[in-house]
Amino acid sequence: MRHTATTLSAGHASEGDGHNAIYKPDGTESRNDLGSHGQKIVTISKAVWEGAQVVITITSTYSKDEKIDSQQI
Repeated sequence: MRHTATTLSAGHASEGDGHNAIYKPDGTESRNDLGSHGQKIVTISKAVWEGAQVVITITSTYSKDEKIDSQQI
């Protein structure tokens, strides 16, 4: 996880270019497009500070119109 005044970014190694996401900690939406095992994954996220923690709410849409909602703290 990396943090600047205007962004949070996270990632990990995987096949191809790896999986990387950039979030805006001011609560505005961020869109990240990822590829995994031949599928396109689109994530729409909002990151906000809650005290000393950042809470990231994510909706991921897979190529078969499958959606998953998740939250990271």
